[in-house]
Amino acid sequence: MTPLNQSHPAPAIRPSACPGLWRIVQAVDGGISRIKLDAGHLEADQAEALAAAAERFAAGVIEVTNRSNLQIRGVGDDHRGLVAQLLSAGLGPREAAGDDVRNLMLSPAAGFDPAMLFDTRALGARILDLLQSTPRFHELSAKFAVQLDGGEDLAMLWHPHDLWLSPLRLDDQLWLAFGLAGCPGHDAPLGAVPLEQGLALVRAVLERFLDLADSGQSRMRQLLAEHDPQTFLAGLPLALRRDAAVLGWRRPGRDLARHLGVYPQSQAGRVAVGAMAPLGRLSARQLRGIAVLARELGDGSLRMTPWQSVLLPNVATAQAERVLAGLTCLGLIGDAAAPLAGVVACTGSAGCAKAQADTKADAVRLAASLRRRGPVAGIHLSGCTRSCAMAHTAPSTLLAVGPGRYDLYFHDPAQPGPGTLAGRNLTLEEAGANLDVRHGATSMIDYIRDGQEIYRNSFAIIRQEARLERIPADLEKLAVRVIHACGMVEVVDKLRFSAGAGKAGREALAAGAPILCDARMVAEGITRARLPANNEVICTLRDDSVPELAKELGNTRSAVALELWRPYLDGSVVVIGNAPTALFYLLEMLDAGAPKPALILGFPVGFVGAAESKAMLAADSRGVPFVIVEGRLGGSAMAAAAVNALATEVE
Repeated sequence: MTPLNQSHPAPAIRPSACPGLWRIVQAVDGGISRIKLDAGHLEADQAEALAAAAERFAAGVIEVTNRSNLQIRGVGDDHRGLVAQLLSAGLGPREAAGDDVRNLMLSPAAGFDPAMLFDTRALGARILDLLQSTPRFHELSAKFAVQLDGGEDLAMLWHPHDLWLSPLRLDDQLWLAFGLAGCPGHDAPLGAVPLEQGLALVRAVLERFLDLADSGQSRMRQLLAEHDPQTFLAGLPLALRRDAAVLGWRRPGRDLARHLGVYPQSQAGRVAVGAMAPLGRLSARQLRGIAVLARELGDGSLRMTPWQSVLLPNVATAQAERVLAGLTCLGLIGDAAAPLAGVVACTGSAGCAKAQADTKADAVRLAASLRRRGPVAGIHLSGCTRSCAMAHTAPSTLLAVGPGRYDLYFHDPAQPGPGTLAGRNLTLEEAGANLDVRHGATSMIDYIRDGQEIYRNSFAIIRQEARLERIPADLEKLAVRVIHACGMVEVVDKLRFSAGAGKAGREALAAGAPILCDARMVAEGITRARLPANNEVICTLRDDSVPELAKELGNTRSAVALELWRPYLDGSVVVIGNAPTALFYLLEMLDAGAPKPALILGFPVGFVGAAESKAMLAADSRGVPFVIVEGRLGGSAMAAAAVNALATEVE
């Protein structure tokens, strides 16, 4: 069977709180459409189509779920248009009525993990076909889920599933151990069948479930509360192996951080490269960028993971660091030691009416405040008791009780729910202090000493808090760095720019354009190592001729120093980060026929002339691309930050 295209009619939509392709569930920030992926697999052109659909029909926000699926948030009124575009990209089910039951989890490293005992993809495809093409199985809950494990090192072993299957080798034969309403990471199997009977076992378990379940039993755990497992197994039409070798077997666990960075493949000379969407959320631009990397440096495919990350397989070993750097430049996390790498948060009050706090914004602040350096065990911020973002209990859970306030729990297998209560109604600072003690951070005067980590944390906070939606892609990093320079996220609302200003500046710098600065503080703030062509940075303010020239022309030294720019103006990047008179004088020079620069970065600061000079530039830039910050705000730090952002894509 082939995936549906847009000519197929929509199925009857079953009531459920879970989003689906056709069942678009309303939230505070708009509709949610969930796209279930076959084993988390997505082709690059499908990723680009999904990104385009998210921009056209929604808010451009895409989330990676903990079941290796994707969902689009902020969907507007044109549901049919969205679904049609997704179907035309092959992102629908094989059978229209089968969309809800495409709940099969495979390892994102299926087919290439060096530790795998068998390649699960063929059996996985047959199970998906069985689920979608069998009308009776369409009665299953939209949450009913199956896991097929191949013995991979890179496998999520702690998500509960209604049915799980995991391989073990006994007597030189591969068997599939299985369990019900649990997970292979810590549950004992109930039995095993030969590998070749795997599909028959899945069919038999699903049919047995539907035979026994009443209207209030939509999940296996509910059924087993009334029918013990032995009764369930007795009705299966298969010979099960249930000796001590099977019942005493346990699936060995693995290192959870393996999904980030470079991961080995069984194929010689090839690796997979993984990175995490911060807090599970991608912009359409980021997804499009990942698709480009997959096509140009991988095999053209993306594999979403249950850790809310993406894996690009079949990358040449020599290109691995380049791919990882590309993902990092897009704003993804490729290092398990990054503060946000171990943090999960639900949508929070910004998108969900049930949430008691803005969990995503709080998660960024919490992660940045933790004193422990290096990988941190999972921290889960939940806006309410439903715990939507986490399929299993995290080592540490912060349950929101109000804006910026949380109850803190530490996991205890002997306790139900999130675990043992460690503190009530805590602020983020108080919760962070508790987590520091829990994670072994000993010094109460510790602080982040790694400059790159400070940058990463700062930029993550900015991207979480600032309204960057109106900023074009070619100026996003400039906006982030300007905010970073002044410490005010609200400055993004004062940025004004001409179309293509970022592109014009980058191209000029790449071509070797000189950088003309009105003040020494601007020139000193430009990081020379970032400049793409060893560009000359020029400030003429201290030239010996400037004082006399100021007297002669009757203007400030900052203004008349621009007269010495004339030999360099043509195609240059002009950066004004101090004197309004310098910007006024530049406009006068252009009106008098002076050569045009490639870009003007207008950030003069002050109470007299700053707002007026920038408003004049924005009203008539004399055909020169520009970026300004409106009003009295400005200064050398912001101006230099703008240059540093344009100089290179590396943050």
